[in-house]
Amino acid sequence: MSARKKNKFRNLSVKPAAETHTVTPPPTGGLNLPEMGIVPALFAAIVTFIVYNYTLHNQFLDWDDWIYVTKDKFITSFSAYNLKEMLFHNITANYFHPLTMLSLALNYHFSKLNPEGYYLTNVLLHTANTIWVFFLVKILLESMSGKYGYGIIKNISWIAGFCALLHGLHPMHVESVSWIAERKDVLYSFFYLPALILYVRYVNKPTAPGMLYVVILFLCSLMSKPLAVSFPLALFAIDILFKRKAVWRIVIEKWPFYLCFAAMGVLTLITVKNSGSMALLHGFTLFHKLTIPFYSFMIYTTKFFFPTHLCGYYPYPGVNAGGWMPFIFYICPIIDMAIVGVPLYIAYRAGENYFRVVLFGICFFLANVLFILQFLSAGVAVVCERYSYIGYIGLIFLTVYFIFLLIDKKPQLSFPALTLLVLFTVVLGYLTGDRTKVWHNSETLWHDVIVKYPRQWLVPYMNLAQYYVDSNKMDSAFVMYKELAQLGSKEPSDYRNLANIYAMRKDYDNSMLMYNKALQLDSGGKSDTYLDRAVTYSIMGKLDLALFDYDRSFKADSNDAKLLTNRAYAYFSVGKYDSAIRDYNHLIRLDSNEAGYYFRRGNAEYDKGDNNASINDYLKSLKLQPDNNTECSYDLSLAYNRLGDFHNALNYALKAKQNGYNVPANYLNDLQRKPEGVK
Repeated sequence: MSARKKNKFRNLSVKPAAETHTVTPPPTGGLNLPEMGIVPALFAAIVTFIVYNYTLHNQFLDWDDWIYVTKDKFITSFSAYNLKEMLFHNITANYFHPLTMLSLALNYHFSKLNPEGYYLTNVLLHTANTIWVFFLVKILLESMSGKYGYGIIKNISWIAGFCALLHGLHPMHVESVSWIAERKDVLYSFFYLPALILYVRYVNKPTAPGMLYVVILFLCSLMSKPLAVSFPLALFAIDILFKRKAVWRIVIEKWPFYLCFAAMGVLTLITVKNSGSMALLHGFTLFHKLTIPFYSFMIYTTKFFFPTHLCGYYPYPGVNAGGWMPFIFYICPIIDMAIVGVPLYIAYRAGENYFRVVLFGICFFLANVLFILQFLSAGVAVVCERYSYIGYIGLIFLTVYFIFLLIDKKPQLSFPALTLLVLFTVVLGYLTGDRTKVWHNSETLWHDVIVKYPRQWLVPYMNLAQYYVDSNKMDSAFVMYKELAQLGSKEPSDYRNLANIYAMRKDYDNSMLMYNKALQLDSGGKSDTYLDRAVTYSIMGKLDLALFDYDRSFKADSNDAKLLTNRAYAYFSVGKYDSAIRDYNHLIRLDSNEAGYYFRRGNAEYDKGDNNASINDYLKSLKLQPDNNTECSYDLSLAYNRLGDFHNALNYALKAKQNGYNVPANYLNDLQRKPEGVK
């Protein structure tokens, strides 16, 4: 070419495009599966719903479900006050997630305290998220293939379908779906995933309204669970995949997300600190604390490929007398470097496109687990399965993408590769179905934790013991409370409950030992222990000691109905009728519609000799409880008989007998022989 022609080309002015990418020529050959449209998404959704079917029969758990549903007064109606509290206050004293609470309020409106409706909502949200994963992967692959230089990507609907299926069936997600208190996981994802889809559309065709829609969905996700603060980092992972090179532009355009990120981050730190869920990790050195995030990352990564020994609780490591943790904690940083570095190095050697796909998957995963890797040690567990819910999408994308890339490059491996992928999916489905049964109720959940990590956390033993008490399985509760005592529990209620069971077994010596242990541990509120010990003394017939403990309990809580009822009966038993009447007066002030209070006060008045007062109280009791109050009818008959009103005495005696009370025959015969009338 002549110098003149070179100068001519040198002087040409061409306006460069904002972002240019090299287009790889389309590959030839390989496996071409039939295009299936959205059929894979529907298939993944149906299979996911079927696998989670058992969840619909689960019960409420004693692990936070009472905070969110069974004892939350704000979800019981949509009054203006309740709405204000749900929308603008942290009503759970846990995290601020108003949309989650509104969704639970809707469940309560239609289902009240029937857990099936709550679980059905969780499963439907998870199923919907499975479909969202399909469309997210599909739009990513279509954008990569059509605009960003990755060449023609085949079998997109199949890749997206397998990604959706793996997300729907991974057993690490069971905790998010089969636990009502974790509604926030499936709900924040329900907004998070379409926000990612809209961001991809925005990158492909930037518009102000397009970004606005992304911000709105991001805010909805944040209002469902604060963990959505990871969203801006996930967007940068997509920017890496799409080879966006205008760094300042992609940083500045995300300013609304930074503001939301900062505000929610501060609010979350405040609420977590105030809720007491920030683990302080006493006994750990700084070096120990630095190893824990690496260990968490390793567990989250390996559990994706090998989801075995799953558990609702993963304990922090123990430190032995020499100050050493288990050996794995010291080598996990090296393992993590290999987990991240080896795939990136292999992909880098293979080419830029492969490197960016691997980098995207790892960055997306890391972005969504970064804030729960225990850098601040929030909570009582070193790993929580629910935190993998969004992050695993990055690993799923990598796995399925490269499997299909392999079978496209080497068609002879199509059958074994697809077979292994299908088998992996089937195994995940089986493990998930089996795992849903662990979350059936408090007994199955805490029993599983104790089996997996025996004697490493007292809470499972406490909760399981309380479940057995509530279910009237006292023998099983006895075993749990004895285990807690052997483990050195510092909770006074554990020893008080154990003492109560000893008393039920008439082992009063051990019962008293446990009451004394509870009192030693309890620095403040000893009222319950004094009350329970007083009841035990009453059963033993030691009413003087019982009254002494009742009085001590009364000083702590003078409005305890159980205390007043038992103390009044003790007073009655020792003939202190005025004191018994005084306690019954107090009880009636607390609840004037309780028929039993009037009946028992009437008994005290009768034994005191105040027949007219006793008759008035018996009549009030019968008015409040006309049915199944036969003993009151009989005692009223006795009071009338003592006054000489034989007519009313006979009527109420006959009424008591007709309703099933065993009225002595000689008493009836005597009344029937007496003249009618008074005296």
